[in-house]
Amino acid sequence: MHFRRGIRGDDFRKALETLAQQDGWWKDVLADPTLIIGIRDEYLNVYWQGQSIFKVSFKGGKVTASTHEKYLLNPDLKDQVSLVEGKFAFGKAEQRMLTRDYEGAETLAKLKRAASPYSGQEKEGVHEIATSNLSVVDVEIAINASGVPGIKRNLPRTDLANFETTATGVDLVFWEAKTFSNPELENGDIVRSARGLSEGDRPSQDGVR
Repeated sequence: MHFRRGIRGDDFRKALETLAQQDGWWKDVLADPTLIIGIRDEYLNVYWQGQSIFKVSFKGGKVTASTHEKYLLNPDLKDQVSLVEGKFAFGKAEQRMLTRDYEGAETLAKLKRAASPYSGQEKEGVHEIATSNLSVVDVEIAINASGVPGIKRNLPRTDLANFETTATGVDLVFWEAKTFSNPELENGDIVRSARGLSEGDRPSQDGVR
């Protein structure tokens, strides 16, 4: 069962510290309390309502960031585009369709608006819980169950992980969030996923709820 998290290289951490002192996307991310920074295995994800609007890595001695192309679609588009003889006549709209440059916090806000339609009620709820509880330590958790007998190698992503105090210490507890309208609550998929995660985690005594 693999659950590796951490930035172990000093160079990456120092580069992030330096970048945080400079005007730009990383400083804006750190200043935005509505964003969640997920620490992965030698990289970071910056989440807005379950959508990773930045993947942050360290390559070639410098911090690099990437985003999914769908988040670069300008959310402020509102004009009609004519269809002329089988072709769309974009005209001047073509230059406005994509976010091409990062121009400060306004661009970050635009990326968030572009990502919002992909979220849905469950992701919005998880985001609200995560940003309101200091005990939450991770979101959108992918766990590799390679080597665990009878368990699929790649389990479905789990929504939340948080530390909970118990009579014997502190447990790492995984949570799956669903709305009442989600059909998975009735077909047994959630129960099977939770059982698989629980069985895979038994050696480390992590809790599943």
